[in-house]
Amino acid sequence: EQSFIDGIRISKDDMEDLLMQTLDGEAPKVFAAAYKENKIVGCVKVERMSDSEAEIGMFAVDPAFQSRGVGTILIDKAEEYSKKVLGARKCVMYVLDNRDDILGWYCGARGYERTGDKVPFPTDANVGTPKQELQFERIEKAI
Repeated sequence: EQSFIDGIRISKDDMEDLLMQTLDGEAPKVFAAAYKENKIVGCVKVERMSDSEAEIGMFAVDPAFQSRGVGTILIDKAEEYSKKVLGARKCVMYVLDNRDDILGWYCGARGYERTGDKVPFPTDANVGTPKQELQFERIEKAI
């Protein structure tokens, strides 16, 4: 995303706030991380959006560990948590609509469907500055 977004997508302080909300039970969300030799190589967040829907976000895998199964394991666990713990019947994600490679993976191998619903990139949320017009597309999967 560095080729089309400048800056940090989440600050250390914002991440600490989200983690503290999770630990304090203030928010119905969970974070998971994949490790290799004490280094985080991937992460994902799952958050209850309604009784039937969970959102998967903040999904990332270190480029050195992509195409090695890390992302598949993280998404599998996120979907499993959504269904078994949160009781969701559907997982949703918001993916930058210019990322055909990622959309192809989610909507091919992972079974997500494009909804056509689009949301503008938040330019006032301290999540980086777009170098071009960006928007997120909602994708979803029944679980």
